[in-house]
Amino acid sequence: TETLAHCAECHSSRNIFAAIRPETRFAGGPDAEGTGFVPNITPTRLRRWTQTDISTMLATGQKPQDGHVGSAMVDVVANLSQLPQEDRDAITRYIKALPARQTPHP
Repeated sequence: TETLAHCAECHSSRNIFAAIRPETRFAGGPDAEGTGFVPNITPTRLRRWTQTDISTMLATGQKPQDGHVGSAMVDVVANLSQLPQEDRDAITRYIKALPARQTPHP
């Protein structure tokens, strides 16, 4: 999650030097493809998602209540779906353990 999947690269806001702002790490940010805002994946936004919800989304792209992932996350899911279930479960545990952070304003 911190290296190979590098979730923070998209799910964070950046400063004027394009470095991730530590206070927004995993809390969402502008989509680099210019298609909107990448969501907050801390417990602030995902508190109602179960570990199964997150693991399923990583394997299929299906979100628990509102459709499928979009933008660059479609390619991420295509890659993550090839991992063993145990690896997706480990990513899920990591995400569930992140500190809650407020979503930055776009």
